[in-house]
Amino acid sequence: MMREHNISLDVTIILMSDSLLKKCGGDVCQFFVDHALRCATEQEAMERQNDEVEPPVPTKPLTSKQKAAKRKVLAAKRSS
Repeated sequence: MMREHNISLDVTIILMSDSLLKKCGGDVCQFFVDHALRCATEQEAMERQNDEVEPPVPTKPLTSKQKAAKRKVLAAKRSS
C-alpha cells in the first residue's frame, strides 16, 4: 500500500540537515549534489554489471548436462 508523498516532511529533513551541516561547516546543497552524483555513479555501475556478455561460441556441442545447467542459469536470471 503506497502512501501519498509528503513534501512537508522532505522540507523538514532538508532544514534539519542544513542546520546540522552548518554546525559542521558543510553546505546542504553540496551534500545533496554529492549524494545525487554518487547514486548516479552506483546506478551506472550496477547497470554495467548487469549487462549480459555473449559467451564465446563453443567449438564442441554442449552435452545434455551442460545444456540443462545453461537452462537452469537462464531461468534463475529471468526469475530474479
